[in-house]
Amino acid sequence: MNKRIAGGILFSLLNLLAFAQEKDPSHHLFSIQAGYGNLLKSSKLLTQNTDAYRSKVRDGLAWNASYYFQPIPALGIGMLYTGQTSEAAHTEGSDKLYTHYFAPQFAVHPVNSKRVTLGLHVGAGILSYRNYSEVFGKDRTVKSTFLAFNAGLKAEYKLSANWGIGVDCLLITSDMNESKVHYHDETVDVHQTNYIRPFSLTAGLNYRF
Repeated sequence: MNKRIAGGILFSLLNLLAFAQEKDPSHHLFSIQAGYGNLLKSSKLLTQNTDAYRSKVRDGLAWNASYYFQPIPALGIGMLYTGQTSEAAHTEGSDKLYTHYFAPQFAVHPVNSKRVTLGLHVGAGILSYRNYSEVFGKDRTVKSTFLAFNAGLKAEYKLSANWGIGVDCLLITSDMNESKVHYHDETVDVHQTNYIRPFSLTAGLNYRF
């Protein structure tokens, strides 16, 4: 009798485990990615402001991390962090640009099959811009933090119930109206409209838990 009970319990546990593996995992999604970044509109506060140099300093590396809570598969609410870096040099100096962006996100997934998810996400948050440059051998720093907006397209191929490969195409837009420029031991507030448009195309791993 005890063997039958034990066997029944074991059988029930195995069935429950199999059922749990077939079900979708819980409603939490974490993603980390890296790839190509481009400042479609770069700051005018560079050490050289020719069109050729601005084009040269735009290309760089991008990365992001995001978390979403999905109450239903078609909707997600979460947070996004993304950063970019790029650099270039010329005979009189150099520029090293960094952007960091934090924003709450709202996502919709009109396509959400067993293997493929397609969707878009939008948000508004804070964009931090930094240029650690050098002019005639002396350090020069440009700093600014301001409100920005983002929109992006997301795609995922699900390798298993928990793991997937994700791709994200993201555009951030903002107008930088005030910057602090530190040069020759002096900090100056510069009031000048500069358009910042970080664009990125990244890929990486998604994990559901």
